Amino acid sequence: MLKVALRGVVARKFRLALTATAVLLGVLFVTTTYVLTDTLDESFDRVFAQSLSDVDMVVRGAPVNGDDDRDRMPQSVVEQVRGVDGVATAHGFVQGYAQLLGRDGDAVDKGGPASGVTFVGGRERGPMLLVDDGGARSRAPRGADQIAIDVDTAHDAGFHVGDTVDVLSAGPRRSFELVGLFRLGDGADTGPFAFAAFDLPTSQQITAAGDRLDAVYVRSDPGVSVAELRRSLRAGLGAGYDVEDPDQIVRSGNQDVGEFVDLLTGLLLGFAALGVVVGAFIIFNTFTILVTQRTHELGLLRAMGASRRQVITSVIVEAGVVGAIASGAGVVLGIAVARLLMSLVDSLGFQIPSGEVVVLPRTVVLAVAVGLAVTVGAALWPAIRASRISPVAAIGDLPEARVETFRRRTVVGLLLLGASVPVLLVGIARAQTADDTLGQLPLVGLGALLLFFAIVVLLATFARPLARGFGLPVRAAAGVPGAIARGNAMRNPRRTAATASALVIGLALVAMVAVLGESAKAQIDASDSNLEAELVLDTTQFTGFSPEVIDRVEALPQVKSAVGFHFGRIPINGQRERIIGMNGQGLADAFDLQLEPGSTADLGVDGILVAREEASDFGWAVGDTVSLSFPLGERAVRVVGVYGAENIAFGSPIFVSRELFRTSVPEADLDYRAYVSVAPGVRVRTAKAAVEREIGRDFPNLEVLTQDEARDAEAELVDQFLGVLVGLLFLSEAIAVLGIVNTLALSVHERTHEIGMLRAVGMTRRQLRRSVRWESVIIAAIGGTVGLALGLVWAWAFTSALETEDLFRLSIPLGRIALLAGLSLVAGAIAAVIPAWRASRLEIFEAIAQE
Repeated sequence: MLKVALRGVVARKFRLALTATAVLLGVLFVTTTYVLTDTLDESFDRVFAQSLSDVDMVVRGAPVNGDDDRDRMPQSVVEQVRGVDGVATAHGFVQGYAQLLGRDGDAVDKGGPASGVTFVGGRERGPMLLVDDGGARSRAPRGADQIAIDVDTAHDAGFHVGDTVDVLSAGPRRSFELVGLFRLGDGADTGPFAFAAFDLPTSQQITAAGDRLDAVYVRSDPGVSVAELRRSLRAGLGAGYDVEDPDQIVRSGNQDVGEFVDLLTGLLLGFAALGVVVGAFIIFNTFTILVTQRTHELGLLRAMGASRRQVITSVIVEAGVVGAIASGAGVVLGIAVARLLMSLVDSLGFQIPSGEVVVLPRTVVLAVAVGLAVTVGAALWPAIRASRISPVAAIGDLPEARVETFRRRTVVGLLLLGASVPVLLVGIARAQTADDTLGQLPLVGLGALLLFFAIVVLLATFARPLARGFGLPVRAAAGVPGAIARGNAMRNPRRTAATASALVIGLALVAMVAVLGESAKAQIDASDSNLEAELVLDTTQFTGFSPEVIDRVEALPQVKSAVGFHFGRIPINGQRERIIGMNGQGLADAFDLQLEPGSTADLGVDGILVAREEASDFGWAVGDTVSLSFPLGERAVRVVGVYGAENIAFGSPIFVSRELFRTSVPEADLDYRAYVSVAPGVRVRTAKAAVEREIGRDFPNLEVLTQDEARDAEAELVDQFLGVLVGLLFLSEAIAVLGIVNTLALSVHERTHEIGMLRAVGMTRRQLRRSVRWESVIIAAIGGTVGLALGLVWAWAFTSALETEDLFRLSIPLGRIALLAGLSLVAGAIAAVIPAWRASRLEIFEAIAQE
């Protein structure tokens, strides 16, 4: 039976080629995802580890409120640490925002964060090791006008020792003398990170740390173990500080990067899973048709003594061989694609730390296992069905004595549908009331997945009436070829449903993404509905800017007022509420707040403004004193105003003064967006030019935008993100089109005798090609319609679940949905080109003689 199976693969190699391609693409995506993200993870781990090389222990402030938020420590802790037994050296360290500017005045952008840090190191010891710049000797920065830069950033920007370098930070643009270049630890490059290092007082000034520290780097005396040093430090410092080794700091310091990599991995694996699922439909269809075509052959094997188990085994071995070959090729190509993507990402400006591409055994094993499991799993049911045909019926090509009622399929589909609806509704309800909305999305996703499986199971039940309905206009427009196409689509509803299902999931996701994109834009428009400020200040790299900007802009005669925002979240009654720290007095001018009652002038140091709905939910009224849990501790605040406006800065946040925010939230020294109200009688264009002149040189990372320009910039970001998603989703549609090609090709082969008879009674080659094309279009219409409808339901579910996040306002792009429907029909027509051509090339007498 093994020989029979292998000969079957060789005999049907061309028919199985498209099946192998579908498996290959899915495995390729899985392999590429793991290789890419594993390489990123290891590269960034190496950078963080080298940034703490030659450091034995790190002292930091203890977490506040059980979170990872930490307040900065007093500088006096350095002397406390130095006085602990076993400590050889202790260096204070701060880190914050510091953007290097190139010779052209633009920001030096390596694709990642730009950090200002305290220089800790030297020529032979320390995490920062000085590197001479050709004939120029590097030295550590000393004084308020000296800087050192990591060697990778310096080379990228063309800086050399002795140059003057400009830096943006918590204050205006400043100039420094570049006195040294350094590398981290053993020389690992810094990738997308840019480090500007200063002496301790200057770094504290640059990062607005005052006389406080983020950490103390500690080295031990010779002979003192890490465990002994930890015990001594904990005993000497008390419970107010965390004493951690560098490995712990690397894990926590790399947390943001790790979360990004995990998010990227999950996103890409989701697309890989999509491709694999679509491929599974193709494999199922392929082997169902192949087994049907081999009924006579399998019957002879049974008559010659082959058991049902051997028949199943032969089909499974055939599928396994196809899966193994496709999986192996997918792994090899996946590694190559990962290398290509690494180079592409680097060329686009996001520099990945150097290192070899990481191919873990887990990646190879999992990718091959996925390919084999999907191939063999999809072929299993056709194999079982083949083994159930009696030898006599198979040899005589007798039809199976059963009526296609789909009763069992209908029951299973209705059960899945009955389970999906409550899961979806419960997930949406929990997401709308939960503290962590995103944490409830998996439940919504489960409901959406159950709904998809319900639709797929039920599709065969409705495939015949759907084909009949979509075939009516085809028959009217195409005549005899249309009637034949309609009949062929109706003849085998299982096959029609399985082929259409490959299109359903991809189109459903594309439709959902299109609706989410339009809904995000609708939310952007809604958030601007109460905006009255004529100008918006925003950064070009998602970084903050100095609060000094507001002071300087407000001083201009062309400006009435300005207000800067810093965003955060705090827990209130089990929910995380948006909070905005304000810098400036221009909130009432910037937005139509619809205060009822209260005044922004009464905000003071401890006042808050609350939206009407939130005030009602929390039972607050103007004049009440309430306690809020900020990251740095509980604070008693006064409700000084209630506003009725909705959708201010993407929601209905709680407004607090800048002073309250800075003392309650760590690293709250920068604004992230500002709104400028133009003085009466001044044209917006004139005010914009004045603001650009005032801040243009000292803050070149800021853009001055009108309302329309700001709205367009936000919409463009949404379009860019969604464009990437839709591009990835169309990969699944390409696999689905391969499935239609494969199904039609096998169907043409199956109907060879019938095609010969049609040609014999006068059907032309052109009519035959048209009938195959129209059959493909009918199948695509079924898949497109069901997929788009499912995508709209999914979009409604996820926008409803994220209602409290103020990210989406449901809006359906009817034009884009219609375009997707048209594209699905075009894809169906394209998929039929090769099968239709092959059908028309069949010789009449040979086709008639074919059994």
